[in-house]
Amino acid sequence: MLIGLGQAGVYGLLAALQWLVRAPGRAKTLDRAARGLGKTLWGGPFKIRFYGRTA
Repeated sequence: MLIGLGQAGVYGLLAALQWLVRAPGRAKTLDRAARGLGKTLWGGPFKIRFYGRTA
């Protein structure tokens, strides 16, 4: 979870800077930031736990 936060922060900042200068590779950097955020939201307290439980 901590790695995902770090990736989201670092790549998010890089994507913002690339957006300001209209760099052509900013979409890839923004994708990396979104993947880092996904790692954060996938585990820990946000994990969906409904498999194996009865209704």
